[in-house]
Amino acid sequence: MLDNFTINLDSKFLRKLLSTSAQGVGAVAGAWLKRRDAIASADAKRIEAQGERDANDILSGKKVLSKNGELIEAESKEITVVREIIEADEVTARLIYQESKRQSNIRSIFDKASHFDSADVSDVDVDPDWIAKFFTYAQDVSNDEMQDMWAKILADEVKMPGSCSLRTLEILKVLTKNEAQLFEKIRPLLLGDFLPNDDKILSKYGVSLTDIIKLDEAGLINSGFGRAKIFRNSRINQEYLATAKIDAELALVVQHKNANSEFAIQSYALTKAGLEIDNCLPKINRDINFLEDALRQHMDQGYDFLLAPCDGNVVLINNIVKKF
Repeated sequence: MLDNFTINLDSKFLRKLLSTSAQGVGAVAGAWLKRRDAIASADAKRIEAQGERDANDILSGKKVLSKNGELIEAESKEITVVREIIEADEVTARLIYQESKRQSNIRSIFDKASHFDSADVSDVDVDPDWIAKFFTYAQDVSNDEMQDMWAKILADEVKMPGSCSLRTLEILKVLTKNEAQLFEKIRPLLLGDFLPNDDKILSKYGVSLTDIIKLDEAGLINSGFGRAKIFRNSRINQEYLATAKIDAELALVVQHKNANSEFAIQSYALTKAGLEIDNCLPKINRDINFLEDALRQHMDQGYDFLLAPCDGNVVLINNIVKKF
């Protein structure tokens, strides 16, 4: 199924991607073969039972054999036989089209995933259950934008197994294009794994309460009230600071002279699925203007807000990028 792709066998990532995908295609094909065998077995039983019924119908005079050897009603129902033949052909054509489309979807997702080649690849094998689930769901993803998302998830899982949970795959399986677009809309506004929930400010940036509810129903955020992103102080260089990563490269630094103070901002929290999906998607710049608007009402309470670069989990507080 993947024979048309050219693979750089010097790439550890591409070799592992090919191996993982081959297992996935096999799992999907295996499930199809099981269905086919079950259908064949059921057909055999139906044929045997139908043979007994047909014999009884002939003996009773209800049915006769036509000139072509077809068994028809004694009063001649050739049209019914023709209709059944046509319907059977339509079913076969539909199944062939469906499986061909699924094969095309898998090819496309594999091809997209191969573009995320990387030297940083874990030696840990991808869980077979995860592989089977992924390809069973991915085979029906035909939208190009959604395929991009599934391809990135596959690539990340190949690089580091455990990047995407089975539960997140379940959510992705039913995620619509519209829900994915809504999630893309809020990503620039995220404060790490939280979204400040000032509805007036969110509306200014094109996010409505209806959008929030839809993302909650999709399993990507938790819109429950009373949640807050909390910054707790620690003393560094005689100053009281609290920090939180906004993304992989930038952190928010909250400063206050009171050692006992803590800063809390009401927020909607990303679910585990939302966080995993955000991490696997291409990096995006956070909207600093939105962040400044969200923090503005707290600036007269003795807090200073600064942006600083970060290296891993280390915030480089001596390299302030911006101060609000």
